[in-house]
Amino acid sequence: MTRSDPDERDEARRAVVEASPDSSPARSGARLRLVLLVVLLVVAVGSAGTLATLLLRRGTDSQPERDAVMAVAREFVQRVNTYGPDQLDATTKTMPSYRSAVEQLVTPKFKTSFLQSVTLPESRVAGSGLTVKGSVLGAGVDSLDADSASVLVPVAIDASVKDDKGKTVKAPPQLGRFVVSLVRIDGRWLVDDFTDVRQLQQGAGGDGTTGQDPLGGATDGTGGAGGTAVPTPSSAPSGEATP
Repeated sequence: MTRSDPDERDEARRAVVEASPDSSPARSGARLRLVLLVVLLVVAVGSAGTLATLLLRRGTDSQPERDAVMAVAREFVQRVNTYGPDQLDATTKTMPSYRSAVEQLVTPKFKTSFLQSVTLPESRVAGSGLTVKGSVLGAGVDSLDADSASVLVPVAIDASVKDDKGKTVKAPPQLGRFVVSLVRIDGRWLVDDFTDVRQLQQGAGGDGTTGQDPLGGATDGTGGAGGTAVPTPSSAPSGEATP
């Protein structure tokens, strides 16, 4: 066996290294491209997730959703501020159709509060022929997410009662502004609470309380639905009585 000199051994090593596929420039370039591809894929996946989240949020705040919550809020304010003797049951002295109309738009939690408070306008309708008519003037979304919303609804409220002689006594027209809170239950928007902005600004309702009556009414005979000032039968203003 012959022994190779050092120069021959060095040349052999270089030949092996140069012949190795892992050491070729093409192979190194392929590895670099692979690494860059993996990095780009990771960035793309992350960007896609962020984009999906933004689209989902934007979709929640889309115009159809805004229209849906405003429609429910408008209808609720209209219904809760419209009632009178024509809805009164002569036997029970309650307003079944009024109750039903409002209950269709509210959550079970709010329904409980509503039924506790509806006896006030019912007693006034039965006792003094109170008539209230609300005309919604518009609506605007204050906040909206996937399962809750807040809508501001202005409403013009006309009210009247019967005096001791059976004459109609009209109250001055009132402008109510309601903040309606809604929640989505089983895909349906329902009213969960509402507040008269005037009560928030004044710090009290027509009866001197904090004004948390779900109907927005007063309890001292000086306020109707939505805090509307309704004259009592004995306080007809001059020139306001009609046959």
